[in-house]
Amino acid sequence: MLNSKSLFGCIRMPFTIWRIARKHQKELKAYQKETSKDIFLKLPPLESYPDYKEALKEKECLA
Repeated sequence: MLNSKSLFGCIRMPFTIWRIARKHQKELKAYQKETSKDIFLKLPPLESYPDYKEALKEKECLA
């Protein structure tokens, strides 16, 4: 959003978004590779966290 305040920022924004998406894909592949080797590194499902229901209530209030 900060980049969209100037013409140069508007031109640069798609490349910035592409770079962030590419970085995320690489991190996701690395996470999947590591969790396939060691199952204990895998994150638990969101429902198992103690404040899950409270977070859902907050999400509904904001939506």
